[in-house]
Amino acid sequence: MEWDSDFFSFGVAKLKPTSEGGFDIKKALQQRSIKLAYIESHQLLPQLENFLIGGKVKYSATLPLKKNSICKDIVSISPSESSEELESLAIQSGQFSRFNRDPNIAREKFEELYRCWITRSIRREIAFENLASKSDDKIRGMITLAKHGDRGRIGLIAVDHKYRGHGIGKMLIEGAAQKFTEENLKYVDVYTQCENVGACKLYNSCGFKVIEKYYIYHIWVN
Repeated sequence: MEWDSDFFSFGVAKLKPTSEGGFDIKKALQQRSIKLAYIESHQLLPQLENFLIGGKVKYSATLPLKKNSICKDIVSISPSESSEELESLAIQSGQFSRFNRDPNIAREKFEELYRCWITRSIRREIAFENLASKSDDKIRGMITLAKHGDRGRIGLIAVDHKYRGHGIGKMLIEGAAQKFTEENLKYVDVYTQCENVGACKLYNSCGFKVIEKYYIYHIWVN
């Protein structure tokens, strides 16, 4: 994985899960100068239980979404905008991220990853639109939007911890769904962590359905 390898400054790969025994994964990775390998599996892999980081779930909904709230104070984020508020929200969005949960990844590196993610999104490198909930010039929440074929995809989404519990997350999702609909997209997808109970409840309340679940493993080679 070229981008990941460049970011972490060591070899990173993604492996397909296998139930075959007698295969020394670490030895094979060492031979290829790989220090970290990701595995995503729909089934638990008992032989790799020590490398389990957590679960990932994919939600999907058909557009347009049925509106449940008034999308007030939802604005587009300018491609030239950059702020500590947006960086803080990006980091908050990754609270349950596998990169934050993995004890082998330093907190500073995890934060750098999410700062990079929001910066590239705002510049429209990996997103076509980004929305924020703003009030009194304060950004209370944000969401990044990408598209693939006839599907929209929510990337980062976060509501600042000081403003949670006021329906801002739902307004951000409905604002995003409106943008996706304007782009003539048919579906919207979003990934989150199984451990992120708040996010799962939010997507369920907005009419999303679970279509896939994964177990995520990080295999480190000393």
